[in-house]
Amino acid sequence: MSLTISYEPPEGGKVWYVDVALSESYEDVLNAACTLWRNRLPSDDCIIGRYLARQIKRHGETEWARISEARFLQLVQDTPEDLELRLELDIQTGRHYRDTSTPSSLEMPPPLLNIDGNNYGVHSCLDDSSSATEIATNNTHAPSHTPLTPTSLIGNSIRHYQAPSIVDSPTHQNTSNYPPSSATTATIRNATYEDGLNAFFAGRFSDARAHFQLAADECHDTGDAFQEAECLLRLGMTCRHLKDYPNAISHLSSARKIYESLDCRREQLQCGRNLARVSEDQNNYQEALRTYQEIKASARVVGSQTEEAWCDYSLGRLYNRMRQFDDALQHLSQAIRASQALKNQEIEAYATEESGHSAERQQRRELAIQCYERALAMFKTRGRGRWTDSENRVKKRLEHLGVKQSRSRIGSFFGRRQSTSAT
Repeated sequence: MSLTISYEPPEGGKVWYVDVALSESYEDVLNAACTLWRNRLPSDDCIIGRYLARQIKRHGETEWARISEARFLQLVQDTPEDLELRLELDIQTGRHYRDTSTPSSLEMPPPLLNIDGNNYGVHSCLDDSSSATEIATNNTHAPSHTPLTPTSLIGNSIRHYQAPSIVDSPTHQNTSNYPPSSATTATIRNATYEDGLNAFFAGRFSDARAHFQLAADECHDTGDAFQEAECLLRLGMTCRHLKDYPNAISHLSSARKIYESLDCRREQLQCGRNLARVSEDQNNYQEALRTYQEIKASARVVGSQTEEAWCDYSLGRLYNRMRQFDDALQHLSQAIRASQALKNQEIEAYATEESGHSAERQQRRELAIQCYERALAMFKTRGRGRWTDSENRVKKRLEHLGVKQSRSRIGSFFGRRQSTSAT
């Protein structure tokens, strides 16, 4: 059999085709196609995710569905005839290219503080991504190591982060991480699932649960096991937001069981991390701590740097909750460094916000404001206006600290950061 890769330029026009050597390595095929088109694709600095997709039929229509490494291996081994896959890229927003990605699988967190009321001391903990669209990225440039202090953490982030061009008027486009990042797997373009994501990102969790349940049923009926697991994973995360812990555990466990049957190891770790988050929310801190540490170690074994970074963020959040701020800073700093090396702005946004919460709890108001403002900018950039739940949460944090949001303030903040970065 032969393996043909196609690519549809985001600006439109004729579809490109290339015939590549048959390989069981997902990454080798991606590299071969990108190398042959290196003079025609966007620059590496613009590309934040690379995926392979195959054609499927849904409701009588032909669509391209991104595939995981495990699914790719199955197709190569089991397909006797010629195989055609499509290269899809997630591209940073710019003037010449558009994103080609599906919605991210980022889990949007509830507020750390009960800002809607007067009890600002309540720590209802920040959430992380379950980045079901994660990609493991091997970065050859080791991050710099500076002393682990709040000031060095914030300064290190400033040096790596460039002011986004779309903060004043973000363009509404579908994006991916998750993470993402972030993704060895991808979401089939299921309209019901996407409706669930939209509701989830907006904080409408009851609506999201209904959509994800319906999407899971549809996938079960069509025999799409991988997408069914994706829906169940998201459904479990949604139930946790709604504090329906028994159903959260049930759905997450069911998703993990399907991933196990498909030999999707990274996705199994994501399910495990979300189950640990349920334990954390139920105040079983030691159990959650042990599980996060085990998952981080397993992520290192399977080579998932993104999952390791999410685990560091989760550990930092948990240590904050336990008031062990030095340990929290250690892991949050690692999460920020790793996310910058991976160019994963989702992880960086959450870790930066959690760093702000840590600073706030230690009465370091100015540092907290800097963290929150940068996290808000990253949420706006990455979400393209869709992640209203996270944006509103961070705005309320800033308002609680006496900061009123305005375009001029954000603009001046970016100006300071650009100046700092240039020195």
